[in-house]
Amino acid sequence: MPWCPYPSNVTAAEDWPNQAVYLNQLLLALASPATCLGTATARATVAWLNGSQADPAVSGAFMNTWVVFQAQYYDMPRHPGDRIEAPDTLGRKCWAFAYLAQMWAAEQAALASALAAAGLSAAAYAGAADAAIPATMGLCEEVMANCFVNASYNPARNGTCPADIFAFHYLGFDRENILRGGVVHYPFF
Repeated sequence: MPWCPYPSNVTAAEDWPNQAVYLNQLLLALASPATCLGTATARATVAWLNGSQADPAVSGAFMNTWVVFQAQYYDMPRHPGDRIEAPDTLGRKCWAFAYLAQMWAAEQAALASALAAAGLSAAAYAGAADAAIPATMGLCEEVMANCFVNASYNPARNGTCPADIFAFHYLGFDRENILRGGVVHYPFF
C-alpha cells in the first residue's frame, strides 16, 4: 500500500525481523510531525492498519504473521512433518517480537496523539497489538524454558539446556540486534 512520507530504503521483504522493522517504520512515519495525515493516502493507510492488518484471520497481514504464522513455530509438540526451527532462528524471531513490543511501548502514545490531531484513530490495530504482545513474548519464554524440545511445555525443564539457550540468545537474538544497531534490550530470563 503506498503512503507518505516513507523512507524508500526500508522494505517488508523476506524475513520476519525485516517485516517487524518495516511495520515500526510505518507507524513512526504516521506519527511524525511532517506526516501527511490530512491526505486520502494517510486515511487509507490508517484504515488498512485497522482493517486487514489488525485481523489475525487475514493471511499475510501483520497481525496474522504475528499471532498465527510466527506463533506456529512455537507449537509444542510439533505436528508430524512440521518444520522445527533451530534455537538461533527462534532467537531472531523473538528479536522481532521484542523489537515490536519495545518500540510499540515507546511510541504508542505519540502515534495515538498524532492520529487524534488529524481526526483519525488506530484503535483496532492498537487493540490487536496490545493483545498479541504478551502472547507472543510468552511463547519465546516457554520455548526456551522447554529447551526447544518437540514435546508439550514442561516447566520442569526450566531452560536446562545452556548450549541451546546460548544459540537462541547470542547467535539468534543478539546477531539480529547487532545488525540493527542494538536497539532492543534482551527481555528474557
